[in-house]
Amino acid sequence: MKDHKQVWTIIGIAAVVVLIGTYFLASPQDNSNQLGSDTTNTVSSDGTDSQPSVSTETGSSGERVLGSESFVLSNNIEYLLERFAVLDASGKIVKTDQRIVSDLWGKRTVIVSSVKAKLPELGTMGLKKFVVRKTPELIVFVSASFSSEAAYGSFYKFDLKTNTFTELLMASRFIPYTISQEKNPELFSPDGTKFLSLYDRTQQNQTEARNLYLVNVADDQASAIASVKPSESLSQSIGSGGIPRGSVSWKNDIVTYSVFSATDPLSSEAGKERQAIEERTVSVNPNSK
Repeated sequence: MKDHKQVWTIIGIAAVVVLIGTYFLASPQDNSNQLGSDTTNTVSSDGTDSQPSVSTETGSSGERVLGSESFVLSNNIEYLLERFAVLDASGKIVKTDQRIVSDLWGKRTVIVSSVKAKLPELGTMGLKKFVVRKTPELIVFVSASFSSEAAYGSFYKFDLKTNTFTELLMASRFIPYTISQEKNPELFSPDGTKFLSLYDRTQQNQTEARNLYLVNVADDQASAIASVKPSESLSQSIGSGGIPRGSVSWKNDIVTYSVFSATDPLSSEAGKERQAIEERTVSVNPNSK
């Protein structure tokens, strides 16, 4: 009798093991939180996540990432302004667009699926990162061409809470041909939210600059901080697009600028720049509005 009980006990344990194994084999496994997952969650209009979708980056019908710029905010989440191409079945690029995604521990969440759908006025241009500030939070992009060295278009402030873009009309008015804190650090405040410009798009005569402007992209404001007489000029030479170039630098709270004679020849050729007749300074608090 004792042997019979042992046999039935062994059979019962085996049956339980089989049932448990069958359950786990039939159940779907959730790997969305594993490191290295390439699942992309799309945020719907009500802020909830829709079903995950995996982008295709092959030569067949699908998408191909062309490049990206990253930035991190005070929440320590990395965000990407990602440029991508849409491909047809033969692998030919049908169109290009951009999107904004967050990347947290390998889990990508789409914030804006199509920049051009939100900003159709971009046309063939796209967005580049201009300045990102953690506190208080500020994200500003600038429209630019990816296919040529064309002039910048406009500034756009992005609100991460509402996923909306706002064009900065006043600040955009004073964008020179191109400008960035990386290439022109002497023209920027330390936090990158303010820059100096000799260029005003509303002025008809763009060659002789007579005003030096302080442009604030955080508040979409601009003001002239220095000016010269009609016989003087702030233009040392002419750059791309007929935009004047001068000699200006900003260090701490002092802006130094060169003044030139308006009667001296003005050229776009290297080696034929005007010679300064005077160096002047103006005090500017980089933390002021």
